[in-house]
Amino acid sequence: MKVSELNFDIVSNYIRVDVTADTKPILDMVLSAAISYCMTYMGIADKTTLDDYEDMPIAVLSLCGEFYDNRTFTAVENAVVNPTAQAILDKYSVNLL
Repeated sequence: MKVSELNFDIVSNYIRVDVTADTKPILDMVLSAAISYCMTYMGIADKTTLDDYEDMPIAVLSLCGEFYDNRTFTAVENAVVNPTAQAILDKYSVNLL
């Protein structure tokens, strides 16, 4: 599977959320934010680059779960990046040199 093949149905199955009229827009936003986070973290500008890495969908899905479960309106001082996502993203980041 590739990142470009991920959709709200896959995300909802991964994070065990029923797709309803209320949750679909949230899942779409969560997926978009997770992909954007991966791109920014890795220092890439084209999201199709994410398809080059076999384990990248797991990083995106891990972040989707994190973003969905930890919705908050306040800044968290001790925020920790999801360890699964961070381990995958660190392998491919070009801006950490």
